[in-house]
Amino acid sequence: SVMVFAAHVIIAFAPGEAIFGYIGIAILGVGYSLVPAAMWPSVPKIVPEKNLGTAYSLIYWIQNMGMMAVPIIVGHILNKYSGVEAAVNAEYVFIILGIVAISVSLLLFFSSKKNPHLNLDVPNKIRHNRKSDKEQRCSHNKAVSQFVFSHLKRCTVFFNYLCSCIISAHYFSDFFIIS
Repeated sequence: SVMVFAAHVIIAFAPGEAIFGYIGIAILGVGYSLVPAAMWPSVPKIVPEKNLGTAYSLIYWIQNMGMMAVPIIVGHILNKYSGVEAAVNAEYVFIILGIVAISVSLLLFFSSKKNPHLNLDVPNKIRHNRKSDKEQRCSHNKAVSQFVFSHLKRCTVFFNYLCSCIISAHYFSDFFIIS
């Protein structure tokens, strides 16, 4: 989240030289490769196996809602302003979403520290070996369910931000190549 936020700040506030656009897009690419690498493997850790399909469908639904709503918002900004001013004003939307995503990430980090029994920081293979006994799995699933439902709203903001960043990377890469 921090890398994606930094990339949008670079794109919005950098001088008009194309190199800054390329640097911003490169940072976005690295950030987008790291976010899914951390996000998708964590889903089975926090969602009980019987609800895993629902959790993945919810993630995709939220992602698609973001892919629908953010271009509409950016389109309104682009219709209202023109040129570089339009691009910078559109970047403000992504910067605000970046701040929200970082805040949500921090909330989830501190929440996982308050709930060490969820083993969110333990690799999947090690965590799987610890779940050999049925009682431990039942108590773990109950704790996981409580954790998931208490943080579902925070995750929706993050996924919307992720989708909007993908769209902006495509739009602004074309913008910097043309100018």
